[in-house]
Amino acid sequence: MLAGLMIGVGVGWLLWRATPRLKIKEGTDLIILPSTRLTLTFILIAFVIKFTLIVFLKIEPDLKYAFDFNLLFGLLSGFTGGVLWGGTLNLYTTFRKNSN
Repeated sequence: MLAGLMIGVGVGWLLWRATPRLKIKEGTDLIILPSTRLTLTFILIAFVIKFTLIVFLKIEPDLKYAFDFNLLFGLLSGFTGGVLWGGTLNLYTTFRKNSN
């Protein structure tokens, strides 16, 4: 899972480089993220992947003892989570750097 997470953070970082940056709403302390379909797309992809793997696990309960299935589950879960965290970190660090 850690390997998938690290790869996912790198991919997420690269994907979110080209997206609109965070902005501060004038006269308030609110932070605004301009709309992008990238986040919703990866949330849906993560849901479909996890749902499919859990369905396989419910249909064939012995898969929880299979090394290959556990490896696949960990890598895909880590990757999808890492992509979202990588994008979040990219937006946050860029925002903090530009705020100073």
